[in-house]
Amino acid sequence: DAQVWHNTDNGLTDIPTTISNLKTIRETATIFSYEDIRRTATQDGFVQQHTLVVQQPGGPRIEDRACCVCTVKNGRICRMDAYHDSAATGAMAHKSPG
Repeated sequence: DAQVWHNTDNGLTDIPTTISNLKTIRETATIFSYEDIRRTATQDGFVQQHTLVVQQPGGPRIEDRACCVCTVKNGRICRMDAYHDSAATGAMAHKSPG
């Protein structure tokens, strides 16, 4: 029942949609890696900063610098507020038309 909120559209996404979007990006990318991962515990979860590096065939190298604020209950993430670089995320495959 976890929800993921994105600053780029101010909307909540369920986990199946989030997994589907990441799968689409990963399947079309020649490079897909999380780099510079940093996590800090908070009172009710943790904050993670990372760079998602994606290279799509014939496209630019995308570096999405992100910060995720996660709320954890009973050892599971129940909400993630994801702050992404909107210029980077707009260029990814799951956002492409058609």
